[in-house]
Amino acid sequence: MTGWQIDPAGVTGVLERVDSASTDLAVVAGRATDTCVEIMDAAGDVVIATELVAFVETYTALTAANLARVAAVASAAAEASALYQAGDEQMARDTLRTAQTAWGWTS
Repeated sequence: MTGWQIDPAGVTGVLERVDSASTDLAVVAGRATDTCVEIMDAAGDVVIATELVAFVETYTALTAANLARVAAVASAAAEASALYQAGDEQMARDTLRTAQTAWGWTS
């Protein structure tokens, strides 16, 4: 990286949209789980219930992992932007590099 060109208002806007989208995803994931539980109750079939439980457990775990990743990367971006604004470009780079390493963030 040879230099920084950061628009603080732009970063804030993007992070606010990420936060809003993450919240929406969490709500939708909760609704999907509730719907599966309702289907299991209505079906009264052990095979269906077993398969839906497996699906819900996998879906919930993947959604939670993705939300954690999004939150961590957004936090790193916010922190790096604040460091840059404070004049600490090296620490901003290190913060982003740490997030990249920890979360497999490549862009």
